[in-house]
Amino acid sequence: MIRPTVGCVYGATGRHDGTLSLDEFIEMQSAFSIRADPALKTEVAFRIFDCDGDRYIGKADFTAAVQLLLGSVSGLSVDHINRCTERLISEMDLDGNGSVSYAEFEKATTKIEDFITVYRW
Repeated sequence: MIRPTVGCVYGATGRHDGTLSLDEFIEMQSAFSIRADPALKTEVAFRIFDCDGDRYIGKADFTAAVQLLLGSVSGLSVDHINRCTERLISEMDLDGNGSVSYAEFEKATTKIEDFITVYRW
């Protein structure tokens, strides 16, 4: 199942019904603040990319996230998106199992200089 919004992905209470409490909304917004803790930013980013909620980011998750984030305005072909997701996985998948765990994702984000400053509203 593809989660259609960041709010649905974030649902901290496990409801995953597309609704957020006020506390969840504030916590989610805090994660996108320039002053947010880097660990919180990484956790939320991982949850956004883990579209099926299985605690791993696979090819289908990356593809769904790219399509969700860019929508039809990107002009990218399905083939181009597939090549990009395959490359992302090959660079992040340290144990070679074909998907990216939270630990692998966290390690990859520490290598991206701008991750903390760019990942905000």
